[in-house]
Amino acid sequence: MLRWLPSLILMAFAGWMIYQADRGIPNLFIQFADQYVYGDKIGHAMLYGGLALFLTVATRFRQWRIGGWRLFVGVVLVLIAALLEEGSQYFLSTRNFDLWDAFADVVGVTLAQLFCWLWLGTGNRYRQMRRKLR
Repeated sequence: MLRWLPSLILMAFAGWMIYQADRGIPNLFIQFADQYVYGDKIGHAMLYGGLALFLTVATRFRQWRIGGWRLFVGVVLVLIAALLEEGSQYFLSTRNFDLWDAFADVVGVTLAQLFCWLWLGTGNRYRQMRRKLR
């Protein structure tokens, strides 16, 4: 059960930030990101990429086959949620829809997918080496 804790904490943080942005409430993290060039985009990539990574670990690297690709469940779920959240901004007067934000979300989630592929690949090679040494 402890494996879900990082995902739940980051989901709560993301939900809090989305809630404040939807209501037009000033947010320390958003103001900090706005001080830097592409800070907002880097924040999007880190938030959704981190969430995808934590959720993938929490689901024990379970994968779905989608269109010939083996994608991690955590990555797919976070990508869907991120794109729905970005799309919902089009209909809210307090938010501004930005296609580059959605692109940054996709970049973060893609990096999480690649990192998890590497993580699993490294672990599999390690186990194979250990079997050969026995």
